[in-house]
Amino acid sequence: MAVEWQSRDFLTDWTGLFNRRQSVDVPPSYARTVRNVDFFGSAIGKRQGTQIVNGWASLASGAWDGSVPGQTQGTVLDATGFQVNDNAIVVNPGAGVIGFGTVYALSGSLVTLAPYSGTLPTQNTSAIVVRRDMGGIITGLYHAVFRDGSTVLVAAAGGTLFNVWGTPVGNPVGSSYAPVVMITNFPQTTIAADWATATSGTIVRPDTLVAADHSTYYQRVANSSASSPDIIQIVHAGAVIYEGTIAGFSGATVPPVQTPPAPYPLPPYTITLTNPASFPPRNGDAVIFFPHGYPSDARFTMLNNRVYVAFAGGANTVKSGAGPQANQRQPPVVLEQSAPGNQPYVRRMGVRAPTLMPFVYGNNPGSGNLNGQFSYRYTYVNGLNGQESEGSPPTTPPINIGPAVPNQSISVPVKASPDPQVSGINIYRTLSNNDGAWYLVNSTPLSNADQTYTDNVADSALGQLLKTFSNETPPDSITMFAVWTQAGALVAIDSGAIAEGGEQVAWSDAPDIVNGVYKCESFPVNNTLFVNRDDGDHLVSVGAFYDSAVVWKGRSMHRIVGAPPDIILQPISFRDDQTGVGIWSAKGFIMDTDVAIFVSDDGFYQVSRYEGVQQGFTSSRISRPIDEEFRTRTTVGVSAQRVNRELSHLCYDRAQRKLHAFVPVDGYANPTDQFVYQLEGTVEGVPHGWAEWSVPIDYAGNIIQPPPAASANFVSASCIVEPMTGMDHPYYACGGLGLVVKADVGAGEWQSLPVTYDYATVWFSAGGAGTVTRGRALDYVFVFVAATAAGVAPPIHMTIGQDYVGFDDYALPLPAGAIAALLNRPLNVNTVFLSLAQYHSLEMSETSVRGLFRILDFTFWFQRLPVGVVPRLVATPQTGAYVPVAPWSP
Repeated sequence: MAVEWQSRDFLTDWTGLFNRRQSVDVPPSYARTVRNVDFFGSAIGKRQGTQIVNGWASLASGAWDGSVPGQTQGTVLDATGFQVNDNAIVVNPGAGVIGFGTVYALSGSLVTLAPYSGTLPTQNTSAIVVRRDMGGIITGLYHAVFRDGSTVLVAAAGGTLFNVWGTPVGNPVGSSYAPVVMITNFPQTTIAADWATATSGTIVRPDTLVAADHSTYYQRVANSSASSPDIIQIVHAGAVIYEGTIAGFSGATVPPVQTPPAPYPLPPYTITLTNPASFPPRNGDAVIFFPHGYPSDARFTMLNNRVYVAFAGGANTVKSGAGPQANQRQPPVVLEQSAPGNQPYVRRMGVRAPTLMPFVYGNNPGSGNLNGQFSYRYTYVNGLNGQESEGSPPTTPPINIGPAVPNQSISVPVKASPDPQVSGINIYRTLSNNDGAWYLVNSTPLSNADQTYTDNVADSALGQLLKTFSNETPPDSITMFAVWTQAGALVAIDSGAIAEGGEQVAWSDAPDIVNGVYKCESFPVNNTLFVNRDDGDHLVSVGAFYDSAVVWKGRSMHRIVGAPPDIILQPISFRDDQTGVGIWSAKGFIMDTDVAIFVSDDGFYQVSRYEGVQQGFTSSRISRPIDEEFRTRTTVGVSAQRVNRELSHLCYDRAQRKLHAFVPVDGYANPTDQFVYQLEGTVEGVPHGWAEWSVPIDYAGNIIQPPPAASANFVSASCIVEPMTGMDHPYYACGGLGLVVKADVGAGEWQSLPVTYDYATVWFSAGGAGTVTRGRALDYVFVFVAATAAGVAPPIHMTIGQDYVGFDDYALPLPAGAIAALLNRPLNVNTVFLSLAQYHSLEMSETSVRGLFRILDFTFWFQRLPVGVVPRLVATPQTGAYVPVAPWSP
């Protein structure tokens, strides 16, 4: 005999995705399917869609006319982001690109595409899309906020840095953008005369250049530099005819005798290339020092009003030869503004030292202040950030004043730096006894120009001491930077500066307290630390807690305690058999105060500093509910390869307390799905757990077929954009052509394509294990945030899973007609059905372009039935003789 109806109220006890091998006694607040479900605010809402940033998309809102051959015309919901001459594609969900053309004319919401090829757009189905792509996979995305309040969305694509927000397009302004290539400001010179060969010849000036053997342009004795050898490009008529290093310098040395004030004689500026160019360079060809532009994972960090960019390509070896070199080493660069309000530009990181110290000479006997033996050096200064180079080579030989001709001033010739970031020159001099310490001569920097400075400063009036061995430029093999808050410095991973390819942690010099400037671009050679070097486990990433820097390797985790030079290296997770907890990728972690969450080989970990312990760390694996999901999906095919796992990236949406994790799954090399973790759900701050969100598909191109997932259905980079006003939003870089989308905007993908919502509880026994129940009804409390394109409630499906028979599917009885009056109001929906099962699973699904809703609560009504009504499977005797298996033998 049946009992009275009972209810199982789910309330807001959502617990997220559950997929483990052992799944008994799991509360039904867990779910077996959580696709595009948002748990924010303790409601299981449909996740919001995306809007194209570097383009525009809008849904066809009326019938389109194709009566004119090669042309189609019709209306869209919103045409403000379209411009005449934009290339356009027409996309249908599931079918992909069905047509393509060019925007020929615009009149309000009426759009004309001509010429046009393909199927006509369909009202409320087809999306008309224009794109302003960046021509390659976006390997890095970063939102830079400068002191003057200006912001830049930077994308690294195809080896080039773009300002995604470069040119606002559409009405209102900012509804769409056309990216622009960021200005580069690298040092360069030109070929001095036609070369006779493809390997050696003269250039206009070799100042600051460092050859592959660390030699520099010399005077009477050879000079050398600790800086990384320069990678140069020789460009003829816009084409690169050489890329690589310089083998060395050649030419006559400076004559030992000079008659002042005759012009300072210099040997010819002859360089020898490491390998031949495509053909002998010609007079006037450009020679660019330190060129930038190779497609590799870009890692951004910001300090001192500058964005420091390191690349995975910093670990590559240096290549040399005719034309651009594949997989060339990619040294770090800096994005900065020359003045508040100006557009940022890209320059080399650090200031290279002068490589030539010309002869100095005395003059004006009897009228000067100088007597004794003196030696000089000079430096280059970046007046914008206070960065100074190492000193030039010292005067060779030193100059002697008196006693035969006493009381002179001294003329000091200096050479300008070819680096545009250099604005000034400082000259340093020893005391009259030439004791090997150099002091500042000029009170203000000289202009960056070839010139001769007259020194008549007495020893007692000299300025500060020249800093030596502390202003060396960062190695060009750095692959990641992080802000080391406690040290007031940048900490970096150097992935190949050591000759045999070893790795090390390096950090910049301490702030200059006297002059009040950071020294983020000075990397003293002694500021290095080995972290279990050469154990076969590579350095991967670095971050910072408030009191320490954290270094991850693939299978271990360490922290650097203290501030330089008083530091201690301590393991957080380490075993010498490489079974410790490590990280997948440089961008595979997020930091929230003193908590780090990162992706490792067996799931996602949360490491907390000072949480429940007096000192040290507590660690927990927050992905336990999805162990099987994570393990099975990330170990398929190429998804499990380390090189592809290094493409993983995590971003943290603080506004909604969400972790967005993009990792390769299902046998794909790129992240084709995202795991989303709701860190805070209840008012007590208890997490709501995991969901799986689909990534936007990059429909593109003039091929009328659905885009293959391997090339179009992945997110290669992500970041959070933090506006001065309004809410933060995640931004994603999609597909292979450089598409950027803004998430959490509207209901549909691209505001024009559908998003599929699917939430299904785990199998549960409502009346208790072994009890048969008759399901009777489901009651919902809905809040509709948006309606479909037709202005009606989205068609939400309810599926009742039962273990005795097949699934039953129902359409929820939502209000018919327009629901504008019902938007943003709680709406009670009651359904009645009949099911019989020991175990039930409740599922809700919906797919639409414009429908957006939240479910605040739902209640399952059921009746427990008497014991004995359970259908049983009758065991039948086995037929046939038992055949033993033969024992195994070697």
